Amino acid sequence: MEKILAPDPFLKGGFSSAKPTDTSAKSLRFIQKNYNTKTKVLATGGFDYLHEGHLNFLKQAKAEGDYLVVIVATDKSIKEIKGLSPENSQDQRAEALVKTGIPDKVLVGDPHDKLKKVLEEKPDLICLGYDQKIDEKKLQNLLEERGLKTKIKRLKAFNPEKYKSSILQRKKQIEQKDIL
Repeated sequence: MEKILAPDPFLKGGFSSAKPTDTSAKSLRFIQKNYNTKTKVLATGGFDYLHEGHLNFLKQAKAEGDYLVVIVATDKSIKEIKGLSPENSQDQRAEALVKTGIPDKVLVGDPHDKLKKVLEEKPDLICLGYDQKIDEKKLQNLLEERGLKTKIKRLKAFNPEKYKSSILQRKKQIEQKDIL
């Protein structure tokens, strides 16, 4: 069973990666029955500098359905896309997302296949950030080729001139240089 980080109501502000203990057939049928009535939304991202823009993106995605799954990009993926290693590890970024209380489920992406977790989750809708460099049609075709037919929606920006990771990262670097 894979490690899943999920909000745990019994831990104050914490999360649990424990395996489910009640796996009786009755319990699993109840969970499956309730799940089938929900719209599953999926969002992805690096979330290295978790800021108000990210939180707004997650809230918009959550509002699109009943159950939000967030896939955090692996350290390897971020380095490939941005040319730099993330400041926070993939596990730290996943934990930070769980602590927001917005996603219902947080997963770290697969290091070898960026679509693997998406295909496993089978979302009804994939929400993309306004600045994610993903072509919706190309993504749709790739998913359909692998057997998943889902909707894709690009969400609105939230003060992009203020809350964009690259801008915040540059400000942080300038502040660090000023201190030195």
